[in-house]
Formats: sequence, C-alpha cells, structure tokens
Amino acid sequence: MSPPTTPNDDAAFADARSLLRGGLRDQVRCGILAARHRIDVMVQRFGPTEGDLMRAPASLRCSVALATLLFALATLLLALTPLAARAWPHGPTNNLHLEGAFFIKERPVAAPDGAGGVYVAWAEQHATWDIYAQRVDASGEVLWTSGGVAVCSAAGDQREPVITALPQGGCVIGWVDRRNTDADVYAQRLSATTGAALWTADGVSVSNIVSLDEVAVQIAYQFDGIYFVWQDGGPGNWDIYGQRLGMNGARLWNATGLPIAVAASEQTAPQMAINDPSLEFQVVWTDARGGAATDLYAQRVLFGGTVGLAVNGVVVCNAAGEQSQPRIALLNGGEFGMVWRDERSGTADLYAQRFGQFGAAVFGLNGIPIITGTNDPSQPRILYDGAGGFFTASLDAEGFGFTGIRFQHIGPTGAILWGAQGTPNNSAFVVGAQIPQLVSDGVGGVIALWQDHRERGNGQIWATHFNSLGNSIWAGDLLVAELPVQNTATMAAVTDARGGAIVPLSQVSLYQVLVKRLDRFGMTGAEPQVTSVRDVANDQGGQVKVSWNASPLDVDPLYESIEEYWLLRDVPTSLIAEAKADAFVRLKPGDPKPADDQRALVEIEAAPGNWEFVAAVPAAHLAAYSKVVATTGDSVAAGNPRTRFMVQARGTAIGTNAWWDSEPDSGYSVDDLAPAMPAPFTGTHAPGVGTFLSWGANLETDLAGYRLYRGSSLGFVPSLANRVASTALTHFEHATAGPVYKLSAVDTHGNESAYNVLVPGGIVDAPGVSTPVEFALASPSPNPSRDAISVRYALPRASSVRLSVVDAQGRRVRLIESSERAAGEWNVRWDGRDESGAASSSGLYWLRLEAGGRVMSQRFVRLR
Repeated sequence: MSPPTTPNDDAAFADARSLLRGGLRDQVRCGILAARHRIDVMVQRFGPTEGDLMRAPASLRCSVALATLLFALATLLLALTPLAARAWPHGPTNNLHLEGAFFIKERPVAAPDGAGGVYVAWAEQHATWDIYAQRVDASGEVLWTSGGVAVCSAAGDQREPVITALPQGGCVIGWVDRRNTDADVYAQRLSATTGAALWTADGVSVSNIVSLDEVAVQIAYQFDGIYFVWQDGGPGNWDIYGQRLGMNGARLWNATGLPIAVAASEQTAPQMAINDPSLEFQVVWTDARGGAATDLYAQRVLFGGTVGLAVNGVVVCNAAGEQSQPRIALLNGGEFGMVWRDERSGTADLYAQRFGQFGAAVFGLNGIPIITGTNDPSQPRILYDGAGGFFTASLDAEGFGFTGIRFQHIGPTGAILWGAQGTPNNSAFVVGAQIPQLVSDGVGGVIALWQDHRERGNGQIWATHFNSLGNSIWAGDLLVAELPVQNTATMAAVTDARGGAIVPLSQVSLYQVLVKRLDRFGMTGAEPQVTSVRDVANDQGGQVKVSWNASPLDVDPLYESIEEYWLLRDVPTSLIAEAKADAFVRLKPGDPKPADDQRALVEIEAAPGNWEFVAAVPAAHLAAYSKVVATTGDSVAAGNPRTRFMVQARGTAIGTNAWWDSEPDSGYSVDDLAPAMPAPFTGTHAPGVGTFLSWGANLETDLAGYRLYRGSSLGFVPSLANRVASTALTHFEHATAGPVYKLSAVDTHGNESAYNVLVPGGIVDAPGVSTPVEFALASPSPNPSRDAISVRYALPRASSVRLSVVDAQGRRVRLIESSERAAGEWNVRWDGRDESGAASSSGLYWLRLEAGGRVMSQRFVRLR
C-alpha cells in the first residue's frame, strides 16, 4: 500500500493530538487515522525496519514513537467510547462509518435498495485493489458483515466499481479487473440479506475480449437481465461495446460483447440510460471519427442484442469545436435527454438535446444552449424532472481555484426555465468545488450535493434544494458533512425514498467509507427513537408505557425547533373495519393535529399500517420522554398479541411544518390483577334432589365468569379434572353431593381469583372434610386489598407453621404467624402493617408459608 502524503505532516499530526483530547467518538476515530497516517509517512520516507528508522533524525524518530503511542491510545479510546444510540448520526461532524480495516478506500458507488436503504460498493487497497460492498437500511443499520463483504479479491487490481439494484432484492456490481494483466470487465451478484456472492467466486467475466484496456463501465438492470456498456481497446482505437447477463451470470449476447460503435478513430466515455417499457437502452458517447475535435453520437440497443439505429450510431451533435462529457437520462415517452460541454462558440457552454427513441432530434440540429456566458462549465449531470423535462448541474470554474456550481431546468419542448446562466449555488464561487450529484425529491424538485472547501480549509459536503421553479427550498446551501482533512472526497448520492438523499463518501486520509442521510427538510439524523414499549405493572392490562429518545432538533441548541411529539398506534385492519366509515379522519404527512373529539389515522410513508393518533406530548428540550397509552389487545392464555407504536417529532423547518418519524417498535400489555374471590358463597344439599349453590356477583369490568370445582377434602387442588362448571351465572345446581366445593372468578385474560370454599349444608358423613389431605395455601382475600387481608391455609398433619409477608425484592415485611398448629384448615388475618406498625405501601407482595418441610407462596397486590 502506498500511504498518502500531506503538505504538512507535523500540522496534521498536531491536529490528531488535538482531536484525541475532544473525547467524541468521531474525533477519536480521526486521531487514529491521522496517527496511522503519520506512521505510514515516516515508514515510507526512511524504511520499515528499525535500522532504517535509526538513520532518520532524532526528532523524526521521536515523532514515530509518539505516533505509535497515540495510535495505540486512540485505538483504546475508540474501543471504550460508546456508540451513539441513534443509527443515522445528527449534525455535520457525526458520520455513519462502514468500519473495516485501515486501508485506503476510493470511489464509493451506490444504488437504492428499494426499501429506503442503500447498497454501497467501493475499491479498497490491500496488497492489490479489491472490491468491497455493504448494505445500510432505512434506519441507518449496517446489515452485512462488519467492514463490508469482499466482492472480489482476485489477483491483480479490481477498481472502478459500478452498481445496480435488482427489484427482486440484492444488487449486481461490476468493475474493471486486471487479474489477467489486461483490463477486463467482471461482475458479481450479491444477496440482499447477507451480501453473499450468488455467482462464481470473485465474479464472472462480462466479456472475454483481449484488449489493452477497458474503462468507463456503465451498468443497469432491465427485465430480468443486467446490461453493461464500456469502452474497449486502447488509445487511438477505443470502441464501445455492450453485454447482457442473465440472472445466473451467463452472457446472453456475443462472448466478446455487442459492438455498439467500432468506427475509425476513437469512441469514448459511453453513457447509458435504460428504457424499461421497450426493453432497450440508449447510449451516447464522444466520437473522434470526424477529425481532431470530438462529436457526440448515440445508439439504440435492442433487447435481443442488436442495434436499432444506423451501424456505429447516429449524430447527436457535430457542430464546430469539441463536444465532450455527455450525460443521458430517460425521459417520458421512451425519449432521452442529453447534456454536454460544447466549445462551438470558441468558449465552453452547456448544450442539451432531447433525443427520440428512433433517433430523431427533438430540440433541433446539434442541440440548444442551456448555460452560456459563464466562465468554464464542465462535468454536467442530468436528472429527469418527472414532468417531461430535466434538471442539470455543472461546475463553472472562475480561476485561482474558485469554482461555482450552476443549475438549470429544461422544459419538455426545450424551454430554458432558469435563465441563460442558470441558478448558482448560494455561495457562488468557492474553493475547490467538486462534481455535483443530483437526486429527485419525489415532488418535482431536485436536491444537489457536492464538496467544496469554503470553510476552515477542511472538506465539506454541501447540499441545496430547488423546486421546479428554481426557488431555493432550504434558503441556501446546507452543510451536510464536515470532514477532518482537506483531501478531495469522492461521493455518490441516491434517493432515500422519502424525499431526501443517502450519500456515501470517502477520503483517502480517512481510510473509511462514510454514509450520511439528508432528509427532505435538510436535516441529518433528526428522527426520535423509540427505546422501549413495556407493560404497565399491577394494572388490569390494556396499557403500555412507550419511551423514546428525543429528536436531536429538540436538544441541539442550534435548533430547539421541536414543538411536540405525536404517539401513533398501529390499529389492526379488522378493528378499523368494525368502526363506522366516518369514525376516523385521515391526515396526510404534515397535516395539523386532529381535534380533541376526532379519531385520526395518520399517513406514514415509510411504515405501512393504520397509524392512529393516540396522544401529543409537548416538547420540553429533554433527552427522553415517555407516555402511558392503550394497546389494541391484551395478553390472553393463547399468547401475547403485540401492538406497534411509533413516535413522530413535529416542529418547524424551512419555514413550514415538518415531521420526523421514528422506526416502529412493539410491545404487549398484561392484566396483572385477578378478580376478587366470589362472595358470599352459599349452598345446601337435599338428598335425592341435588346440591344448590349460589354466590355474590363480581363487579370487575373484565370479568369472564366463574369456575366451580368439587373435591373430597378441604385441601383438594382445583384442576380441569375436578372442575364441574364454567359459567357466567351466579348460581349452579349439581345433581351429585359435594362434599367440598371451591369457587373462583376468572377474567377475560385468564387471571383466576382465590378460591372460596364451601361444604354445603345438609351433607352428612362427608369423608375427609375435617382433615385436609395435603398442605395448601389459598390466595389472600381480597386481592388486591386496601386494608386487611384474610389468609387461609390447610395442614394434613400437625406442623410448625411460619407465615410471612415479603415484598417484591424478597425482604420480609411482617411475620404474621410462627406457631405449632394441629391438622386442619386455618384462617389468619394481616392488618396491612409492617413490623414497626406502619401501614405498608402500595405494591406487589407475597405470602410465604413454611410448614411440614414445604414452602408455599401466593402473590397479591396492595393498594393505598
């Protein structure tokens, strides 16, 4: 590995020591990287061995020793520094790191994963350059193995990755591969879940042509196939080729690829756009067949591997001067928009063309000027606007290192919508601006991202957002990422499917690939985070406590712009159907809070479900909040049905209402309280007629009914085997004589009360009535209690008895009884006071009975 160099190593190392003192995880990470960099530079200058280093001046040897010490210290601090709980970091100095070993990483490329996340691929320098990849989901969770999966680590260099996502999940990555000395194009398909390679290890060959070089690879998915376009050959004889791979990685066209443009001289810099409805794609490239200055040509490539226009393509622009740096985008109706740098006027301008599916130029011969009269526009980008036109962005060099970025909007008929010189970025000309990336906001506007060094000499990633009219939605340029060193970053940008963008980037000196998410309101990491959904203890069920971490915009002193939090509950569709059609109002994202007497369903883009507004909690600049809310179901004997919840932070941004949604989380509620024991319980037995039993009605709202059991002794244990009735009535007639009955109440969640015991009047010579057959401790009555409780227990033989009340932590509250007892059933009373005579507090308690070498317990709740 060739380590990077900086103009002032001592200054960089001093910065690293300063960062180590900062204490933040990202700062510690920067300390590691800068220290590692310093060591690499010193070793490169004087050699890797101790003898080599001894030839260096003493001051430099001291620097190496200090670098080694700080590197070890920084690594230890990083291990001890906790990760933030939030997945997408907030603020420009906090970044999501894809981790990995300390190797140079370059040129990340990205593709949306179809679920609000992103696939990222990059080249990484080990002994040779290899290709790595990673997936990050919509919440910022890194899904594949730490450091990324090795896509290809074959001999030779693998660089210049390209990537496309597959609608069935996963992605395909292509790259320029030198395992065979000459450069070839290879590709690999990765699974969505783990990133596992689905084709041959280290990839399949896209073309087996032997050539001097192959560069400028393009890739796209279409109709169960993956398409590639690249330039092939060598200086003076570059040509354009294409290939289609099946989903199994097999080449479906010629083994050497489809010749798209093989005219005399050079065809270079191919750019491709897929036309999904017609199963074909369009390619545009620079072409020197007409002389020293390059022109632009295009070709239509059909699904079966043939060309649809003239052999070697048709002219897009062959005006005087040089046309270069073409870009292409699919528009509606199967047509394509193109933009390029054009020198026909003697200075550089930007031109554009709308190109029909069958080769017709819509904007007229040789295109139309879209940005003129500026300094030196270059490196244009193009993005379909969703309405028949397209956006462009380009660099505009002023000289002395100052560069601006200009944006333009072209209508479907070629109208120049944002003026002859376009719309500049807010800070106009800045130091070191780099090629912009464009992402659709999903509502007719465009988000642009780029790097420049306008502040403090470090590298910064900036963003701006225009609507279709060219108005700046975010009121200027927003700082997205502040990078620790000035080296130029390479970056990609894709939609987050929610009106924002996900931006992977790397810098040579970072040895890392970083990922940022910029939301539709221009914020990073602004979402609240649900931390728990837990049952409320000692209640009748139906409630949980939802806890969440605040949005950083609530506690960040630069903002403090959150006004309230909405709690939302996912209601089963069956319950929605049971309600009246007009029972709910439906709120779009950003709509105001419903009235107090309204039930409302809130539309959540990234989380399908019936999200009912439950409550609003005012923001108070706290780090965390909680709220007790109702569930849509409760735990029953068959299981614990879960209810999903999410939290929406509501506030202001960009001068309007804004919202940030947490990821959903779920929990279940439990009814901890059993019904009171049914009382009074009376009954009589008439020989030859039957036993008549009756009892007082319970008043609990969740009462399901009563259970009646019959046994031969006071100590019998109620079970399904001796249950004689389950009824909602308060009386029962039994044809068979007792001798002993036990009665309980049961609620809808399966909680059963203590048993009331009865020997009906009229029963004579009942066996075992006077002497229990086993030890037993009944549930106390009443339960829950506010005052005293009655405790009944049974002894089959004389025993030492020790009866205590203990709290939920197992500490004794009161010794109720410690004595010798004869066989039989006994009833004692606890007055609710502890050993000191003070009334015990509310909470969960246990009765503990020690008798006959056994220990029995019963749970009860005390209320005050």
